[in-house]
Amino acid sequence: MAETWAKTTRRAEVSGVDLHLDLSGTRVRAGLESALRGAVRDGRLRAGTRLPSSRALAADLGIARNTVAEVYSQLVAEGWLTAQTGAGTSVTPRQAPHPGTGAATRPEAAVPRYDLRAGVPDLSAFPRRAWLATARKVLAAAPDHLLGYPDPRGVPALRAALADYLARARGVTADPAHIVICAGFTHGLAGISRALRSAGASTLAVEAYGHQAHRDIAAGQGLRLRPLPVDGMGAVIGEAAGADAVLLTPAHQFPLGVTLHPRRRREAADWGGVVIEDDYDGEFRYDRQPVGALQTLAPDRVIYAGTASKSLAPGLRLGWLVVPPRLLDAVTAELAAGPSALDQLTLAEFITSGGYDRQIRRARLAYRRRRDRLAAALRRQGLQVTGIAAGLQAVLEFSRTSLERAVVTRASQHGVAIDGLERYRAGEDLPAGDGRAGLVIGYGHPPEHAFTTALARLCAALPGEPAAQLLLVPYRPGPSEPGHPAVRIESVARYARPPFPFSWPSIVANGQPITVSRNGGRAGPGQRSFRVTLARSMQPARVGSPDQAGKGGDHRGGGEPGGDGPEARIGYRGGEGRTGHDPRRHRDHRGRGRLRVRGRAGVRAQHVVAAPVWTQEPLRPPHAP
Repeated sequence: MAETWAKTTRRAEVSGVDLHLDLSGTRVRAGLESALRGAVRDGRLRAGTRLPSSRALAADLGIARNTVAEVYSQLVAEGWLTAQTGAGTSVTPRQAPHPGTGAATRPEAAVPRYDLRAGVPDLSAFPRRAWLATARKVLAAAPDHLLGYPDPRGVPALRAALADYLARARGVTADPAHIVICAGFTHGLAGISRALRSAGASTLAVEAYGHQAHRDIAAGQGLRLRPLPVDGMGAVIGEAAGADAVLLTPAHQFPLGVTLHPRRRREAADWGGVVIEDDYDGEFRYDRQPVGALQTLAPDRVIYAGTASKSLAPGLRLGWLVVPPRLLDAVTAELAAGPSALDQLTLAEFITSGGYDRQIRRARLAYRRRRDRLAAALRRQGLQVTGIAAGLQAVLEFSRTSLERAVVTRASQHGVAIDGLERYRAGEDLPAGDGRAGLVIGYGHPPEHAFTTALARLCAALPGEPAAQLLLVPYRPGPSEPGHPAVRIESVARYARPPFPFSWPSIVANGQPITVSRNGGRAGPGQRSFRVTLARSMQPARVGSPDQAGKGGDHRGGGEPGGDGPEARIGYRGGEGRTGHDPRRHRDHRGRGRLRVRGRAGVRAQHVVAAPVWTQEPLRPPHAP
C-alpha cells in the first residue's frame, strides 16, 4: 500500500476521500471487511458518511478493485452500508445507542424562542452580500505571502485601517505599530491579564456590575478582583486605590448604561495604574454624538479594546487592542493565536471601502427604533428604563431582588430569555446600598420579525409596578365593624397578556395585592367591589380632610400644585361603612361603588375586588389638616 499511496493520476481516484483503515492478518478481504464493520460499529464512520469508490479505495490500499467491490456488497447485504446508483456507497443510518452505554456527553443548551439577553446584536442584519463580495475581492488580489503565518500583532493592512478609523470615529490616539489584533475581547483580556500578572500585578479593580465571564478570565490568570461601586456618575475611581489595574466601560457602562462623568474620566486618566477600556458599543449612541474614548487622555496608561462583535457579528471573532509601548511586547507575546488572516484582510477592505461605516449607521438607526419601541411599551405600563440612550440594552429597575427573580421566571414561562441585574453583580462583597434589582433587557438580538412578539411577551411577564400613586381615602365605619376599617389603595398598575389586545389594572392595598376580576365578578363575603378608571394627563391633587367623609362631597383636594399623587375619589354603596357619596354620581348599573383614579396612564374601566383593611388607629390622608 505504501508504494501506491499518493501516486495515482486518474481523475476518479483523485476525487475520492481519505479513509484510515487498519488491515490486519493475511486474508485481505476478511481484514478489509472487519475493519469497515468495526469503524461503523465504533462510530468512527458516522451515519451518512460517503465512502470512497471501489476504484479509489483499491488504489489507496494497493489491492484488487474486485476485492473492495465484494466487501462493499457483503456489508450492504448485512445492512452496514447502503449503495445507490449514482450516489455511491455510504454508511447506513442506525438507531442511536442507549444513553447508558456510551460516554456521557454534555447536553446542548436549549435555544430560547425569544432571546432578550444583553450582549448580542441582530445576527440577521449581518451584511452577508457585502462581506462576501469584499472577501472575494480580497482573496483574488491578496499576494501569496499574506496567506502564510501572519505578524503576531495582526495583518498590517488591518492595523493601518483601524488606526485611521479609530482616530476618526472614536478619537483614539493610535499608531498602527501599537495595535494588536485579537479574537474578541475575551481573548484580548486573557492576554492582558497574563501580561499584567507576569509584570507583577496582583489586583484588578472591576466595576461592581459587568460580565461574569470577564471576571472569571481575569481571576483565572491569578489576579484578585476588587469591585468598584457604580452610581449615576459611573464607576467610583477613588475606590481603586491600591489596585494595579482597573477594567472600565466608560462610554456606556455595562449593564447599567451610565456614562463615566468627565470628572471621573480625568481621575481615571490621572490614576497611576493600568486602565483597560472596554469600548464594546461606543459607536451606538442615539441621542447625541458618541462620547470619545478615554484612551486619548492617557495613551501611555490606557489599553483601548474594541471589537466587531456588536457592529458586525460575534462569530467573526475579530477584536483589537491599542496598547501602550511599554506593554506592547508583553501583550503581543501572550496573544499567540489570532483570527484568520483572510478575515483580517476582509475587515481591512471593508473599513477602507466605507462598508463598515455604512453598516454601523444602518444598525444605529435600527437599534434606536427598537429602543424607542421598548421605552414606549414600558411607559404604557407606567414603567421607565434607565441609563443613556445608547448600546443594545436597557435597564428596568425594581425595588427588590425577589421581584426580579419572579419576573425572570415568569418571562421564561412565556418563552422569553432575559437576565436580571443579579447575574451581573460582582459577588457579595459590594458596598452598602449597591445591591440593585431589575432587568437587563437586550433589544438587539431578536430579528426584526420577532421583536414585536418578544416585546409583547416581556410586557406580559412584568410585575404590577405603579402606574399611579393614590392617596389615602378614609370612610366612616359602620356600627358592627370593629376598630377603624379603611381601604387604602397604594398603587395601580397594568398587566397585558398576549395575544389578547386588552389590559387591566392590578391594585395593591397595604402591601397586599387585590384580586383582579374581569367582567365585574361578584364580591365575596366581607369584600368590596370597585370600578377603576385611569385617565391621562391629570394634575396631581391631595385628598381632602377626613371631616369631609359622609357629607356627600368628593374626597378631593383643591388641586394643590406639587401634591404627592393623582386625584382620587372613592364611592361605595351597599353595606355598612358607606361614604355618603351622591349615589346618582357614584353608582353604576350594578349598584357597585366606583373608584376613579386620575393618573398618567390610561386603561379601560375594569372591576377589582378589595378586602377591607382593619386598623387600630384611623387612617388619615397625608396632607390632612
